[in-house]
Amino acid sequence: MLYKLKTFLTFFPWKNPVAQPLSFSIKDFSIGVVNIDGPYLDVKIQVKERWYLLPLPHLKPVDRNLNEWLFKRGASVSRVDYGVKLMYDNATGNNDKLRFYFVTGYTKQLLLSYNRPYIDKNLKWGLNMSLALGKTHEINHITLDNRQEFHNERDDYPKNFFEGLAEFSYRPAFFTRHYFGIGYNTLRVSDSVVLKNPQFLNNGATSVKYPRVYYKLVYQNLDYIPYPTQGYAYEVMLAKQGFNSRMNVWQLSAKAQGSWHINDKMFYSISALGSLKLPFKQPYLNSQLLGYGDLTLRGYENYVIDGVAGGILNATLSKQLANFSLNLPILKKYTSTLIPLKIYGKVYGNTGYVRNTQPWANSLTNRMLYGGGFGLDIFTDYDFTLKLEFSFNQLGENGLYLHKKTLY
Repeated sequence: MLYKLKTFLTFFPWKNPVAQPLSFSIKDFSIGVVNIDGPYLDVKIQVKERWYLLPLPHLKPVDRNLNEWLFKRGASVSRVDYGVKLMYDNATGNNDKLRFYFVTGYTKQLLLSYNRPYIDKNLKWGLNMSLALGKTHEINHITLDNRQEFHNERDDYPKNFFEGLAEFSYRPAFFTRHYFGIGYNTLRVSDSVVLKNPQFLNNGATSVKYPRVYYKLVYQNLDYIPYPTQGYAYEVMLAKQGFNSRMNVWQLSAKAQGSWHINDKMFYSISALGSLKLPFKQPYLNSQLLGYGDLTLRGYENYVIDGVAGGILNATLSKQLANFSLNLPILKKYTSTLIPLKIYGKVYGNTGYVRNTQPWANSLTNRMLYGGGFGLDIFTDYDFTLKLEFSFNQLGENGLYLHKKTLY
């Protein structure tokens, strides 16, 4: 990239600036003055881009976490989604992302999404669209003893779904974004699901169609979003699903995280997450809370805790143990870029609570829960993080658990 900037030569102390250009460089990035013409400078910025077009195989266990799939489900291949995905970054030169997934295996699904961070000249408004259509041989229809139970039909599909979404984003300041979304969802389950759990949907229904609207505020002032070691971030979302007796839920959710350096190698983090659903009387479909997504209470990875209100509080102390790069021989013919690898050791503690007044409430609801442990975070290229954690809980249980993402 070459930019022409207007400036004043008095800023430069040398007599012949063309012969002595100003420049500096770091790994995969360099910038320098290559020519001066009167009050103008030609500035050359050179960067090394990531691969932007990636046709890849798609392999993903469908269970809530890796531990659930590896140990409770025996790493069963039948519980893996596989297929192909096309990831096209910077599709039109506007830092936009195009995704297409053709998935088979546990889930039969087609997914198409497009994200463009800015659609206006002032670089304030963005657009995100997605369509998903699919069906599965199995569905989580109830929770017993704080664990998911599944209904399976090998010769049929007890769950059929469609999800469509259009989302606009607005960025008035560097660290802040507002999101406005509208979507439409359909879900159809078999009669067998409702026979096993008449409260799976409202009024014993076997299908539901509903619109969804939401507003989300995101603030991120972090040193590195995929694995922050310093800074603050928070997110607040208000959503409405459905407008009749078949589907009617207001949801307010929030999460926040702060990280602070102790020295160059150590930092500590505190995070809080919570969710509230109204009215309190909801079908089983809308009762998922702890154990799903970011709302994971460490030490309780083997359990799910359903309810309509709850949250968790985390505290972590981390230290960088290693920082180096790998040069794998198999990749030499494709790229000369080294693969970075950082390893952090950590200790942590967390607590959580879930409120549930429904008849299917399990023993871990309506009580304070505590857990803690220690582990390793392995961070590498393309923002991939693998977390190895040995956790324990107040039930006297402990174990090694695997995770693959951070809070943000």
